[in-house]
Amino acid sequence: MGSGTPLVQAAALTFDALQSTDVLAECQFDLGDILPDVFQTGWVYRQGEIAVPDRGGLGVEIDVSALERQCALVERWRRA
Repeated sequence: MGSGTPLVQAAALTFDALQSTDVLAECQFDLGDILPDVFQTGWVYRQGEIAVPDRGGLGVEIDVSALERQCALVERWRRA
């Protein structure tokens, strides 16, 4: 699945959930923990399986205010 934000992970998991095969795929599920104050994901890993969320879209909600705060931190870091 590669690395990226929980949005990238959710897109890959959604694609996988829509497939009609039981092909195994590597999953870096800890990607869902990136910036937990920004991304709230409905994807849940339990007992070796990932449950498809009942939320719309990719199952990820974004706190825009928290994202703006994180972006501001990066900007301050780059200027230092």
